[in-house]
Amino acid sequence: MRTFASVGVAVTAALGPSLHAQAPVARLGPLTIPDPFVNTTIINNDGAGGTVAKIQQCELRSIGGGRYRIAATVNLIDPVTSTAFTETSMITGTLDLSVTPPTWTPNQDVAALNQTGTGRADEYQLSLSSDALTAVWDRYIAASFPNSGPPFTTFCCHRASTTVPFAAANVRSIPAVSVGGVDPHIGEELPNGHVILYHIGATAPLGTPIVKVDLDPLTGTLGPVTVVASYNGAIAGGQNHSPFVFRDSTGKARALCFSERGSPAASVSSAVFTEGVNDDGTPERVLDVAVYPTWFNNPGLVGGSWHYCTSGGTEPQLQEVTMLANTDLTSGSGRIAAWAPAHPLPGSSPFLSVVGLGLDVGTLTIPPYAVAGVTNNIWIVPTIGVTTVAAHDPYTGLAEWVFPVVPPLNAVFTMQLLTLDSRTNTILASNTARLNL
Repeated sequence: MRTFASVGVAVTAALGPSLHAQAPVARLGPLTIPDPFVNTTIINNDGAGGTVAKIQQCELRSIGGGRYRIAATVNLIDPVTSTAFTETSMITGTLDLSVTPPTWTPNQDVAALNQTGTGRADEYQLSLSSDALTAVWDRYIAASFPNSGPPFTTFCCHRASTTVPFAAANVRSIPAVSVGGVDPHIGEELPNGHVILYHIGATAPLGTPIVKVDLDPLTGTLGPVTVVASYNGAIAGGQNHSPFVFRDSTGKARALCFSERGSPAASVSSAVFTEGVNDDGTPERVLDVAVYPTWFNNPGLVGGSWHYCTSGGTEPQLQEVTMLANTDLTSGSGRIAAWAPAHPLPGSSPFLSVVGLGLDVGTLTIPPYAVAGVTNNIWIVPTIGVTTVAAHDPYTGLAEWVFPVVPPLNAVFTMQLLTLDSRTNTILASNTARLNL
């Protein structure tokens, strides 16, 4: 979601230390500005004669071998004035990060979805399904498409094959969401052709949450709404926005990053990670406006590589982290999923991880403790044990531990990830996550 300077909000309550607090997300290094992989030098044109001046939003999905499908919102340069259009347009293409320098190959898959008007139209927050057959987006200027109904501001479109571009005739409005930008993001695909849509929900008493809902892309019809991440600030008028999910290897959404507006300055917004997608995690600030006073929004996410855009800046910004999702093994099987940064260059040193499973130090009324050679404290006592070592996929950042048969214990434990960056021989302790057995 873009920032609107006219919106005023109150001060966020300070979060004091607690024995029951989650371990902080493990950063591999400081925020990198500009992002060396996703920027206007590399993603520099729309493939139809337009030059990219600014990237407002950029979704990355790995398609293997260090290649990523890009769905982005950009400001193009006005050829008459040689300055950036204030309105935004959507572009798509393939970014190859397996070579140096990275290469960008744009296509015209969503060209027909960019509407014209006075100046240029104002499309925003493009998201494509993993099979690239469904697109969702906002348009801040209310619009009508063929067969889409009255003017609305959030739309979807489906195509039968990636060999043809999306067609305006197949656009459908999504009238059941709020009018205005809701930051739609496709977080999962379903066997019946529907998708799970994540977006900004309706305003709740303390602020606006992130929600998820079943979307039929052929009609724009939505199913029941589920809250994914409640607004956890202590101010009225706060807002969660810019959702983006972490998926396991089966395609299921397992964790979530989003942004939280909760400051007296309307131009600042923190970046947040939460360990689940059912309002069941404790949000962790990864980029806090107390440290970085800017508006973090609309990330492109590849495992632990967060390519965050900022409405106040020209280029996206890179933060590399390790993180762990909540896991439920009560059905007798399942998988623990964790992420490290994606390093797709051939010959890159791998990230290796184990997961400690046991009791949270808070339940034992002891403080977290340091271990020599490990960055960040340990927040669990590994009473169950430690998993085997797993390597993270260099293209998606994903590592998994699969458990085909687990005896039900009807108990809840805590997990924490230990990750070795073999390039620097640094070991990091991640956030903690819940384990249901």
